[in-house]
Amino acid sequence: MEPKKGLKPYQVNDIALVSYLQTIGYKQTKDPTVVGHNVHYLYNDTDELRKEIEDFYNHRAQVDPLSLLETFRTIKTTTMELKKLGGVWGGGRDE
Repeated sequence: MEPKKGLKPYQVNDIALVSYLQTIGYKQTKDPTVVGHNVHYLYNDTDELRKEIEDFYNHRAQVDPLSLLETFRTIKTTTMELKKLGGVWGGGRDE
């Protein structure tokens, strides 16, 4: 998914938040990338996204716990593999 025209990207490094956003249906605008020791996930910066993030950090988010756990495990595995590869997901290092 490409960023929507006119919207700034919103960068997320917290895999718990990434898992929550994915569980409730948000799609990343680009593949995650590694910068230093961090993996960056990008979303379209909208008021709705910011409200969901606020709800997440203020313990108001409501989501199926088993779906969240399954998504968290997938995101964690992806993040660890991406850090090992040291590049863009699916691309790896240039050899």
